[in-house]
Amino acid sequence: MPHINRLRVNNVKYNFGTQYYDDFMMKPYGKNMLYDLANGGGKSVLMLLLLQTVIPNCTLDDKQPVEKLFRTSGGSTTIHSLIEWKLNDNNIKDGFQYMTTGFCAKKGTAQEEKDTASIDYFNYCIFYREYNENDIRNLPLINENERVTYSGLKQYLKELQRNPGLRVEVFDRKGEYQQFISNYGIYESEWEIIRGINKTEGHVRTYFETNYKTTRKVVEDLLIEEIIQKSYNRYLDGGNDSEDSMAQALLSIKDKLIELSQKKATVNFYDRQIEIIDGLKERLSILDHVYTRDEELKTKLHQAYTYNERSIASKQAHYEQICKEQDELDQKMKHLEIIVEAAKLQKNETYLAQINKEIEQLTREILLQEDLLARKQRDISLKESMNDYLEYLREKSNRDELKESLEAIKGGNKVEIQELNQLAFNKKLHVDKKVEDLETAKAELLDKLKEADENLSDSGEEERNLDIERAIKENAFIMVKEKIVALQQKLNQMRKNVSLLFFEEITEAISQVEEENKASEEKLQAIKQELDSCQETMVMLKTSLQIKEEKKTRLTTTIKEYEDWLVGYKVRQAECEKLLEVYHIVSRDNCLQELEEQYKALLTKLVKCKEHININERYLTQLTERNLDVESEGLTKVKEYLEKRYKDKVMTGTAYLHTLPEKERERILRKIPILPYGLIVMEDYESLLEDRYFKRKDFGAYAIPILNLEEIKQGTISFSKKSLTFAMKEEELFYREERMAEEESIVRGEVEDEKEQLRKLEQQEEILKKDMDKVRYYLGEDRKKCAEVEQNHMKSKQELSSLSREIQELASDYMNREQSVKQMSDEITTITATMKENEQERVRLVEIEAVATQKRGLEKESMQLRNACEELQSRYERICQLRDEWKIKHDQWKLQVDSVDKQLKFCKEQWTTLFLPYYKEGEFDVLSLLEEELDARFLGKKDAFEKEYSDLGDKERLLNSYINSMNRSLKAIAKRKISLATLEEMKNNHSLVAISEDIIQSENADYVHGEVILSKLRESMDEKKALMHQLGGKVEQARNVAEEKFGDVFKEALLRVTSDTNIEEQKAALQVILQKKQDMKEEFTLSERAIKVCENAKDDMERIYRQMELVKSKEVESKDIEDIEGFVKMLSRDLESIVKDTNRKRDEFYQQLQKTAQTLELLKAYELAQELRTAVTVPGTLEESNDLKSNLEGVCDCIRLERARIEQGLEDMERIKQSFENQCLQRCDNVKAALERLPKLSKIMLDNEQIQMIGLSIPYVNEELQGQRMSDYIDSIVAGVDKYETPNEKIKYIRESLSLKRLFSVIVTDMNRIKLTLYKRERIKEQSRHLRYEEAVGSTGQSQGIYIQFLIAIINYITYMNSGNIDNKGLRKVIFIDNPFGAAKDVYIWEPIFELLKMNQVQLIVPARGTTPAITGKFDVNYILGQCLNDKKQQTVVVDYHSNVDTTEMEYIPLQYEQTSLFE
Repeated sequence: MPHINRLRVNNVKYNFGTQYYDDFMMKPYGKNMLYDLANGGGKSVLMLLLLQTVIPNCTLDDKQPVEKLFRTSGGSTTIHSLIEWKLNDNNIKDGFQYMTTGFCAKKGTAQEEKDTASIDYFNYCIFYREYNENDIRNLPLINENERVTYSGLKQYLKELQRNPGLRVEVFDRKGEYQQFISNYGIYESEWEIIRGINKTEGHVRTYFETNYKTTRKVVEDLLIEEIIQKSYNRYLDGGNDSEDSMAQALLSIKDKLIELSQKKATVNFYDRQIEIIDGLKERLSILDHVYTRDEELKTKLHQAYTYNERSIASKQAHYEQICKEQDELDQKMKHLEIIVEAAKLQKNETYLAQINKEIEQLTREILLQEDLLARKQRDISLKESMNDYLEYLREKSNRDELKESLEAIKGGNKVEIQELNQLAFNKKLHVDKKVEDLETAKAELLDKLKEADENLSDSGEEERNLDIERAIKENAFIMVKEKIVALQQKLNQMRKNVSLLFFEEITEAISQVEEENKASEEKLQAIKQELDSCQETMVMLKTSLQIKEEKKTRLTTTIKEYEDWLVGYKVRQAECEKLLEVYHIVSRDNCLQELEEQYKALLTKLVKCKEHININERYLTQLTERNLDVESEGLTKVKEYLEKRYKDKVMTGTAYLHTLPEKERERILRKIPILPYGLIVMEDYESLLEDRYFKRKDFGAYAIPILNLEEIKQGTISFSKKSLTFAMKEEELFYREERMAEEESIVRGEVEDEKEQLRKLEQQEEILKKDMDKVRYYLGEDRKKCAEVEQNHMKSKQELSSLSREIQELASDYMNREQSVKQMSDEITTITATMKENEQERVRLVEIEAVATQKRGLEKESMQLRNACEELQSRYERICQLRDEWKIKHDQWKLQVDSVDKQLKFCKEQWTTLFLPYYKEGEFDVLSLLEEELDARFLGKKDAFEKEYSDLGDKERLLNSYINSMNRSLKAIAKRKISLATLEEMKNNHSLVAISEDIIQSENADYVHGEVILSKLRESMDEKKALMHQLGGKVEQARNVAEEKFGDVFKEALLRVTSDTNIEEQKAALQVILQKKQDMKEEFTLSERAIKVCENAKDDMERIYRQMELVKSKEVESKDIEDIEGFVKMLSRDLESIVKDTNRKRDEFYQQLQKTAQTLELLKAYELAQELRTAVTVPGTLEESNDLKSNLEGVCDCIRLERARIEQGLEDMERIKQSFENQCLQRCDNVKAALERLPKLSKIMLDNEQIQMIGLSIPYVNEELQGQRMSDYIDSIVAGVDKYETPNEKIKYIRESLSLKRLFSVIVTDMNRIKLTLYKRERIKEQSRHLRYEEAVGSTGQSQGIYIQFLIAIINYITYMNSGNIDNKGLRKVIFIDNPFGAAKDVYIWEPIFELLKMNQVQLIVPARGTTPAITGKFDVNYILGQCLNDKKQQTVVVDYHSNVDTTEMEYIPLQYEQTSLFE
């Protein structure tokens, strides 16, 4: 786009005529310009007017159209808007470096009488070499006070067209005008973006976020539809006619494409039929698998049944052996139970006898204790009575004495001394007699006491001796008992390790073990001989097996190699099929030839690419050295381009000469010798001369003459442009250094692109070469070898099958013998172990016998010691009893001696104290009084003699007291049942003595202790009697139960059992048997369960045989099965499952068969479908399945033959379609190449670093798949054409479908995944980064800055796309936006923007208000506008102006007039 040099607005009234632009100009001179104008000052109106020169009759606001300027009576009449452009160098022709574009408008003719208005307008262009009287400043829009009219200007411009110093074009049609100015870099798409942005007062961000919110919309709607599509319409494809021609071409070949599609559909139908039948074959393979599995399971069933039968027999024998052993144990256990019960009964009876004996002993002890207590009681009673009787005698004596005294007192008799003497004399007689008697009694008692002491001493000595002897015997007994217990424990422990029940049978058991060992030794030798023979046979069998196994291994390896080769062959076949599909090769017969043709074509492209690189590199060298040479090649390149642009309007000079007679050819060649080396344009030669793109098109270093056919025919050929032109390089390349540098950059880029293309071609060549080798190998050696391998594979499998059977037979024989060897070895091991165990048993039995013998000896010794202890105990008890009796006597006699001593002492003291004073020698009468009477009389007389005058009352009361005391003593004696006669007798024999209270209390305590002893004896007696009754009943009951349970055997056992029988030993033996029985019970249960399991398994297998109607196979070799129950259950489930599976698979196959027939009917293969329905049945066996497979493969072969026939003739139609598809793909590639230039064009130098401001990443479909996707897309377009009725509708539909953005989406995987990034600059350089387009936000200022950068890149890109300049150098652009700063006033935001403007030669014109000096300083030209009041109207004028522009050309001023200014 050229830069704006000056701009002018004339005669514009607005705001109901209250404001206006008179004849207003601003002069940026191609530099960045900012003009400051207050809001309401006409800023938007000025923007709108200037836009009319590039987009006529456009609006910025739907409410403010241009026509609104004419609506009121005070409005505008004829308005003018003009922009003067400084053209790009490549647009300067004939020295016209300036172009003024103008817009003139008036109120519409039909609306002149109305307030509303439409407008009439026209646009014009004026070209001039320098400022002149008709440049933008001087164009006469006003003459003094007269304004030029609408028609007047138009007429004036037409008159100017005759001015040779000017070029003037006038346009009444907007499209023609915009097409014209686009040739000079003013593009509608660029200015439409600028107009859209200015609708939002320069908010670039708002514009993009509103119109192109997503990356997809940016790419599709902006880049492709608005920019690339329009630029290609202009240059690359001949405008909209190209799309129309493509649409027309597609419509014209539609029927052929439909036919092609139908035939391909037919081929696909055949392929589909083959695929369907292959599917049916695959279903058969599934059925084969089921049948194979069914056979395997049936074989397993036969094997399991055979094994189970053998297992049942083995387990039954084992079960019977266990039962036999269990019966033996039961007999032994019963016998042992009888012995134990008999021993228990014997022991209980012995215990009962012992208890009876203990009861008898207790009875004796109780009687003895009772007697002892009775005697003790009588002795205590006697002693108490003796005291009471002595008390009685004392009281009686006192009574008699007192009574005598009272009688004497009451009788009035005086007591004479002679009476007392007489009484004392008689007392002397009594005392002497009593003393003598007492002395005699004492002597007797002392003799008895001496005897008692001697007996006590003797019994004590004997007691001590017996106690010592008893302790010795008891200790010996205990030690023997401990030894017996230890031996018994040892026997019990030893008994656990043997099967002995009774110690009495130990000798018999030892003999039995020795006999068993002898029999086992004989059996062992016989088995070893048989084992040796069997092992020799096995060695021979194993050798044969090894030989055959090695052969089988070799065969298996060979078969595996064959199968691997066949699998590899299938893989290679599939790879080749895929390769042929990738390379679009339909015919399999000529596929290698077609691949070679593609390879040759690829090589040709590769060679051409290399040649082109060489040419360009030579050309680049020339450019680098600034030394261009002209070569004479390139005719074909130019012709291809012209044919593309002008179709059949171009032909080569040689082709034209061949159409002429020989003489005519000679004549023309003489006149035009360069004709054979050039091209002829047959029609519209003028269009070629006007074709800017052709002029700028680079055909390399060639100069190809192009002639006008009309001039040749007329014979007026000359070297003028009218007759002859050349396809050659631009003239500027030969004299302008800048253009040569630009060309160098372009060519360098092309060389890099072509080298990249060469690299891709070389990769394709390498891949294609490898693919050809694969196909060649597959079609050659692979196919030849396949039949041989298949034949050898089948032969090897048959040989392997035969060898497997032989190996199976040998293996079966070997396994049977191995089983026999194993059984014999196991039997030898068992016998050896049994013999070893028997020997160990014998040793243990011998040891037990020795211990038992030792125990019996100790038991005998124990019995003897026990009897001795009992005898000693009896003697000890008798001695103790005798000692106790003597002790009692000794104590009694000792008391009596003491009593006699007291009596003697009492007599003597009484005599001395009472009687001696009244004793007188002489003759006195012997009185016949008892001693007590004598004493009472004496004492009474004496008392009366001595107390004659005592109180009588007191004596009487004392007498009564004596009488009462006497009565109490007598009652106490009577209560104890002691006769007075006994006491009197004791008195007479002087044994009546007083007993002290301590002695009586001591004897009472002894009596109480004796009662306690008696009570305990009685309690013990009661316990023993209760135990006797209980044990007696228990013994009786046990006897009855045992006799009832065991009968006479028990009675016999009772005779055998002795008291020496050790019940614990018997119990221990019984426990051993019980443990063995328990162990055997578990074994029995396991054996029984195992048999039950096998029988259940047999029942289950019998049921399976019945249900499946199978015959049991006897020939199947059995195999060991660890868990037959689980195996049969699993087998049953598997068989049930396989039956269901087989039925289901058969049903599924039938359904698949029907579905296949239905599908074939849908494919219109009715006969084949009917054949399948009637002739094909569900195979019932594997063999039938294989036969059906073979038949179906034959059907597929027939279909393939028919398919090959249909495929013939498709090549031409495929080629036509391929050509059209390639054309579409080429357009996609062009779009792709154009899009790839966008990021490259956005690079700028920033902070001494080149920064790419825009990034674009597009996920393309793999190149190998793009062709197929485009083919499918074309098919979809063709399929949709018939939805429309009229040709125009069809063409419109196809043209829309073939639009670039629609085509481009075909080669993109997902348009929504395209990634567009924008560079965001931060204050801190390191934080600057690229953001996704949708995320390019930050502060408002930052976002605005980012979008302005994007806008500059887009404007630059539009220029590049429309100019055809590869690197866009030297091309100017303009951005005209209202107040873009907003919040983006920071310099760090605008620095990269202005750098981008500079790098891309973009002129920025900005109307703004109140910008900062930092921003205004960035602009070369600054205007401050304002309004002044003129004739009651506000006129917009220049208030201040500042420019850094050094204008080298003075303005042309033919007329003197001034623009109104505030400073007049």
